Amino acid sequence: MRMGVRVKDTMSKNPITCRRSDTIISCANLMKVKDVGSLLICNGDDVLGIVTEQDFTRKVVAENMDINKEISEIMETNVMSISPNKDIEEAITLMAENEIRHMPVIEDNKLVGFITMKDILKIQPDLIEIIINRYLNSKEEFVRNYNNHRNNFNKK
Repeated sequence: MRMGVRVKDTMSKNPITCRRSDTIISCANLMKVKDVGSLLICNGDDVLGIVTEQDFTRKVVAENMDINKEISEIMETNVMSISPNKDIEEAITLMAENEIRHMPVIEDNKLVGFITMKDILKIQPDLIEIIINRYLNSKEEFVRNYNNHRNNFNKK
């Protein structure tokens, strides 16, 4: 279902970034000052990774990690991205399928923006029901597939 809204109409055009050598504490402070829930780790226009509030909770706080280590120690390097000219529905689908809420926008191998689920919901609040239904359906399908696989394995 095309929505007629392109990613570039919704994305932030000035994403907050840091370098892979920046410390965990300096990145946490940057997120606080800029009031954002994630940072892109970049080398020029190349996106090397992403770090979210969940990374700080699960990898730093829960593991009692040294906050003076480099942010590269906790960044996620498997980063999904999208083109600015894609329909917003494609961004929603990609985010739902990969269970992510933040995604860099890349054009011609250059970082041009950043889109979050929060950005999408600001312009399309009625999408919340669609997103929730997709999420629940994907979870139900996962559970069905898991149970089928487990049942088949137990029969052997």
